[in-house]
Amino acid sequence: MNFFKNLQTGRKLFGIVLLISVAITGVLFGFVFLAKQQPKQEPAIGGSDSPPLDISDWQTYRNPKLGGIVFQYPIAWVVDYQDKRAVALNHPGKETLSISLFVFNYENILKLGRAPAPLDDRCLSEEIKTYHLCGTVALGERAVLARMRNTDLLPIVPAEKELFEAMLSTIKDSGEQHQIVLLSQPFLDAQGTQKRIHVQTPSTIMYESEQVYILSEGDPEELWIPVFETISDTGEYRAEVSPGSEKKFIYFITYSAIGQENAVLFDEEGSVIAHHEEMFADILDLVKGECQCGYDFRKWETAREFSIEIRTAKGNKYKVLYDAMSGERISEAIFLEKL
Repeated sequence: MNFFKNLQTGRKLFGIVLLISVAITGVLFGFVFLAKQQPKQEPAIGGSDSPPLDISDWQTYRNPKLGGIVFQYPIAWVVDYQDKRAVALNHPGKETLSISLFVFNYENILKLGRAPAPLDDRCLSEEIKTYHLCGTVALGERAVLARMRNTDLLPIVPAEKELFEAMLSTIKDSGEQHQIVLLSQPFLDAQGTQKRIHVQTPSTIMYESEQVYILSEGDPEELWIPVFETISDTGEYRAEVSPGSEKKFIYFITYSAIGQENAVLFDEEGSVIAHHEEMFADILDLVKGECQCGYDFRKWETAREFSIEIRTAKGNKYKVLYDAMSGERISEAIFLEKL
C-alpha cells in the first residue's frame, strides 16, 4: 500500500513540477517575443554626451509679408518656395528632405473650430510620423506650424530631428507692425463723392482677420466706416458695384482655392443688407434635380437688381434674380443655355 501511496504522491509532485516548468518557459518566451517587438531605441539627442548643435553660422530668414516672423536656418540650405503664407526650404544634398513653415492666426483657428489646413492628417497620422516631423511655435495670437518631411518615405534620422528642433527654437516675432492692403476699389456714390471699398489685414497670413471698409477720399483712418470683418485663407476679392447715378449697392465676394467662399451685400454707406447664407439658403433647391451645382455672381441687371448664375452637373446654366435693396430672391431659376 505504501508503495502505491508513494507512487501517487510522486506523480502529483511530478505534475506540479511540470506545470511550473511550462509556466516559466511561457514567461521566458513571452519576454523574448516582446523584446523582439520593441523598436530599437535611438540614442538621445542633445544629452550630456552630445554637444548642442552649433548654429552660429546659420543665416536669418526675414520676410515682412510672412506674418512678421524671423528664423534661422543652415547656411547651405536653400529657400525653394515662398509666398504670403508659407516658406519651404530644401536640403542641399538631399532634395527629398524639406522643411516648410506656415504662419496662421491661432485665435481665429479657435474661432473657426478647425485645424489649420497644413496640419490635417500629415501631422496627425501615427502611420507616417517616421518620415514626418511637426512642431508648432506660439507667437501671441499667431502661431507657426513647421513640418519636416522626406518624400522618399525614409525615416527622419536623429541628426535631422536635431536640426529641425534647433530651427524651431530660432523662430521669433520680428515686432514689425504693418497693414497690407488687399483691395482698394474706387466708386462714386449717389452724391458724387469719391469713395473706396477698402480691404486690409495686419498681414496676409493664414486665417487672419481681414477688415472691409467704405472710406471717402482724403478721410483720416478714424473716419473710415467699417463694414464687416472676415476670417479667411484667401486674400482674393471681387467687388461688384451697381451701375447708374443712384444709391450704390456693392456685392462683395471672397474667393478661396475651391471657389466662392463668402458674399456680402452692402450699400454705399457701409450698411450690410444680407450675407450669402441668407440670400442663397434655397438657391440650389431651384435645380435640385440636376446638382451637384456651383453658383457665382453673374451681373447687375439694373441699378436695383443683380443675377446669380448656377451651373449644374448636367451642363445647364441658369440665372436667378435678386433685389439689391433687400437681398431677397425675386425669381425662379431662368434657363440660359446648355454648356
